[in-house]
Amino acid sequence: MKFLLHEKGWQDVKEYLTTAVSPTSVDLIVIESANVLWKSVRCGLFRKEQATELYAALELLYTQGPLALESGTQYSSDALAIALAEEIPVYDALLIAQARAHHCTLVTADRKQARCAKECDVQTILL
Repeated sequence: MKFLLHEKGWQDVKEYLTTAVSPTSVDLIVIESANVLWKSVRCGLFRKEQATELYAALELLYTQGPLALESGTQYSSDALAIALAEEIPVYDALLIAQARAHHCTLVTADRKQARCAKECDVQTILL
């Protein structure tokens, strides 16, 4: 969402959204992103049309772009264990579990998630 919403540091995300890097995430991010857009409309940050356009841009990232999505359920058991051990939401732990399973780097803008990922021996890039 940082990239789509042009939040501070959004340009840093671009290099990780290329086919050369093969970015992968869990399908839950689509629902989480839609929820962020919904909340943004409710708070008056975006009009409905803007939220719809941003969601369409997100869809392009995983339907035609470089982002591959996997079902989060395959990582849910590990994610729950991480969440309980590290005291973080399962949503955040899910991405750590996926990165650990793939032995790949987690790219995040969330400091607490990055710290927990490192505790779980997951290589992490904090944006």
